[in-house]
Amino acid sequence: MREDNVKHSTSSRHLGRGISALALILGTIAASEASAAPLAFPGAEGFAATVTGGRKGQVYHVTTLADSGAGSLRDAVSQGNRIVVFDVSGVIKPTDVIVVAGDNITLAGQSAPGDGITIYGRETSFSSRSNIIVRYVRFRQGMTDASGSAKKTVNITDGQNMIFDHVSIQWGRWDNFGITGTSSTITLQNSIVGEGVPPQNFGSIIDGEQDITIAHNLWIDNNERNPKFKANGECTNNVVYDWGTGGGIIGGHSGTDWYEDYIGNYLIAGPTAVDKFFTFYTNTDHAYQTGNMVDVNKDGQLNGRAVVNADFQGTSPPTFETAAHSKPAVPVTVLSAEDAYARVVAQAGTCQHRDAVELRLIGQLTSLGTKGAIIADESDVGGQPAMTQVTRPAGFDTDGDGIPDTWETAHGLNPNSASDGNGDYTGDGYTNVEKYLNEQADLACPGGTSTPPDAGTPHPVDAAVPPVDARDTPASGGVTGAGGTTGAGGAMTTGGMMGTGGAAKAGGTTASGGVISTGGATRAGGTTAGGGATESQGGAAGSGMGGAVSMGGMLGSGGSVGTGSSAATGGAIGAGGLSASGGVVTTGPGGAGGRAGTGGASEIGTTGGATTVTSAAPASSGGCSCRISGVETRSYPVLALLGFVMVALRLRKRRSMTEAEGRRPSSVPSSNPWSR
Repeated sequence: MREDNVKHSTSSRHLGRGISALALILGTIAASEASAAPLAFPGAEGFAATVTGGRKGQVYHVTTLADSGAGSLRDAVSQGNRIVVFDVSGVIKPTDVIVVAGDNITLAGQSAPGDGITIYGRETSFSSRSNIIVRYVRFRQGMTDASGSAKKTVNITDGQNMIFDHVSIQWGRWDNFGITGTSSTITLQNSIVGEGVPPQNFGSIIDGEQDITIAHNLWIDNNERNPKFKANGECTNNVVYDWGTGGGIIGGHSGTDWYEDYIGNYLIAGPTAVDKFFTFYTNTDHAYQTGNMVDVNKDGQLNGRAVVNADFQGTSPPTFETAAHSKPAVPVTVLSAEDAYARVVAQAGTCQHRDAVELRLIGQLTSLGTKGAIIADESDVGGQPAMTQVTRPAGFDTDGDGIPDTWETAHGLNPNSASDGNGDYTGDGYTNVEKYLNEQADLACPGGTSTPPDAGTPHPVDAAVPPVDARDTPASGGVTGAGGTTGAGGAMTTGGMMGTGGAAKAGGTTASGGVISTGGATRAGGTTAGGGATESQGGAAGSGMGGAVSMGGMLGSGGSVGTGSSAATGGAIGAGGLSASGGVVTTGPGGAGGRAGTGGASEIGTTGGATTVTSAAPASSGGCSCRISGVETRSYPVLALLGFVMVALRLRKRRSMTEAEGRRPSSVPSSNPWSR
């Protein structure tokens, strides 16, 4: 009787441990799903990284370059809840301010054919608006605007929750880019802000705002305010070139305390620049500065020195802080100042198709001190260049959902039904039209895999600079690197239950949980599947990639369902796990981790222990996909979990049977958590 009680107690302990482990996994899955809401787009960073724009709203097609009427840009932004796509390329010349009149809008300039979209001759206003995404659009005001009523190329007064990415902003009469009033939660990233024109020739005023991110931008040929940073926010990895007589980056110099983080910026003097580069500060400016560089010798070489506190000039020194004040939920990728320069040269502005203005400005920057000017009129530098108007052909997007018929067919959607545009065939949180638009943006800059099929004649790359971070390349999971915004495996990061990567990046230069990282020193992402120049191969120790229980985790390498078992590395959840890095991942029997297919969607089998790729499906971004016993789960983690539980229960039953026979099972490793 006692023996039976002991057996019953042992069995109960095993069952209790099994239930505890199952609860842990379920909790992890719940946390994963709760945090799976995507960013504005892969690569969005800073305070406004999670805005949604026009997601799940109406798709509006801009079909004409006319200033008004059906199919015009003015009509497109006359109301909110829209994703605006462009079926035409060229220059829009408004006769009055373009007023964005609704909230929840996405302006997807990357959707345009040819050389993209330019708005020239008037201000564009986003004032009093909220939840806006703007990508790959050129905004230029110019001396042609003699109205006197509009003073900025892009104006935001009392606006909230906006992100501007890969835009180009020039020729502002007062400032090129203005954020004033009660505005808050705004990101400007990967953009070019330059060549302000009279009466002020200024770059940007950020005046009295909260939660502002200014990152990875080029500020060039502005006579001061690059930007003026009178705000609580962060100014990270910007390049400031040829700042004229007024100075480079400007402090708040006001009676109110402002907390300004300056991190990894590079200030490079051009022909017109004076030696002052951090100016107009006072003790109410609380400055945290680290990693900033300055090069004022104008010798055609990048050979600057570190910025020191004494370089900050004004009526009194700023109050220097010892730690950064800004802590956005999605932090900015921080590079060295030198790498920030390389990234700006390669990617700032509408790098999909830089026009003559952008190419000229990049050429000035790379002269490193010998070219550049503060201009009096855009005509002094050639004015707005002519652009060829390209129009989408009939039948490009039959159902009008913003997705080309060819893309829909290739991804299993219906080109004759607009209803699937707002669907989500991968379950990653982005609608199908967003997936297409994100893909076009991913292909736009150096580091992408190709140019869009209708891109026209690509401009030559201005500098053969490789991507400098996991977020620079649109490979696995988009520009944020392997598996989406939180690293390989979607919301679950690469390595550990919430492992290396986090919101910042997947892996980077450190190993992602296993002996071999996902990307490791060669970056998470890359242009090939598997997270880098070489695929993860499940890690040197056969450690599965990501998943609810990841590399070295409870059911990872050496666990109860370890390498060589029927469920391969990482247990029944296998390579990629419940949050597989990319799309559909399948491991064959004895897979030992397999080729984890980061960002791809590879089906992998085995032949005599050798791993072979048997098919390839379209890539997805950090979905929840795996195959157990031939059942493709895609976005159904419950099926994957069920497979895991079945394997665990089978092992438990086997244990009980062998105990009943009075012997310990030799086939179960002692490291098995179910046997302890």
